[in-house]
Amino acid sequence: MNLKTNSFSFHPEHIGFSLWNSYLLNIIKFFLLFPLFSNNINAQQLNFPPPFISMKDSMGTSYTSDAETIIKNMPRVRDQKKFEICFGMATAVLVQKHICDSNEMKDCEVPKELEVSPLSTMAWFQKNTAICTIKNGKYFIDAYSSEVSAEECGEASLPDADSMSYTNVRFAGNAYLTLKNAATTFAFHSEACFASDRFFKQFGKSKESADNFVNELKQFYYFNRNKEIDCPSCLVADARGRLNTLKLDEATVRAALQMKNFQEFMFKLMFRDCERIKFSESPVFRQFPDIPLEYVMSPRDQISMSLGLGRKDDIYYLEKGHKIKIAPLSADQLLAKVKDILNQGYPLMLDNLCVERTKIGACLLKHSVVIKGNKKVCNAKECKDFLLLQNSWGENWQSEYDDGWVEADSLLANVDINTIRPGILSWYERSAKK
Repeated sequence: MNLKTNSFSFHPEHIGFSLWNSYLLNIIKFFLLFPLFSNNINAQQLNFPPPFISMKDSMGTSYTSDAETIIKNMPRVRDQKKFEICFGMATAVLVQKHICDSNEMKDCEVPKELEVSPLSTMAWFQKNTAICTIKNGKYFIDAYSSEVSAEECGEASLPDADSMSYTNVRFAGNAYLTLKNAATTFAFHSEACFASDRFFKQFGKSKESADNFVNELKQFYYFNRNKEIDCPSCLVADARGRLNTLKLDEATVRAALQMKNFQEFMFKLMFRDCERIKFSESPVFRQFPDIPLEYVMSPRDQISMSLGLGRKDDIYYLEKGHKIKIAPLSADQLLAKVKDILNQGYPLMLDNLCVERTKIGACLLKHSVVIKGNKKVCNAKECKDFLLLQNSWGENWQSEYDDGWVEADSLLANVDINTIRPGILSWYERSAKK
């Protein structure tokens, strides 16, 4: 999900450790915890394979393939550049695929008015406001989240399936939750409203330029909100320049500055008063493993996850004082499930994929991709499984990896399957096949 793992870091404040963040306790914590997990550091963690290995690099230039399954009628490949928004990009692929299939759109070629914006799907990760837990004066949405600002916390529950509760743009999120929430109302803004490709290309050329865009827009919002504007035309010109669009007018900019947080402000600037496209046939959301979201990983295993160390034994999930035991997945189980869903005719999203690690194997950056095919490839020495990916890194990446074919073993070796989360795999099914 292009998400730094500390975005879902464990917060011991949730279980009552009020002194956890003190300097002295951090020292004690290190010496107490490291022996518990040091025996879990193995050779594999010190020498993970690259997440993406092409057929040529894996099998050489002479090989044969059979038992091929490829999902047809897929949306076009897109490029998020250096924005960390793969959760929205992957969601947009599966959303658009469902729309194309349910409306019998050949080759999934759609006009801009019907092409779903990944910036719109990003909004489905999280409601505008949420009920927060307050610990030591800090706000947390759930046990997995980092600290949030008080303005992101509401006082009452919001409707589960109300698209007006999901009008925000966050440049970090969880892929399977975004896909799950999007299936409720199944309404999105189109590329005709805001051209995301042009936006990515202009502002996402580098990690620095992507960060600068967000930070400068935040400065604009916090400096101008809830204040008298001496030069309205100057304000509009400034906003237009920051988003590279002439579609903004004074009324829209003023309305955006009244939004209660930056995420909603950005959504209002991008999508203005464009209507969301509502599609008649909503998909059925599926996930694997199918663990209820309300179950929270036990504190010991959460600490293990935050340190980047896997668990070889069973993992306990807690909910309202009860606990369930779930054995860790194997890569073979994951691959078998991928093949099963592809054989049913559905592409699926792979989440929790580590694409950047420390020297001891701890994950620094996670990613989400869409899997749309599989096949067995053999050379004179061996046979291996390969998976066909639709990544969000553009056509050049697809070409570099044989149109997206990568070695299954190396890919799945980089999926965090020891610290199980719901929805490592997630997909949409048709509610009723014609």
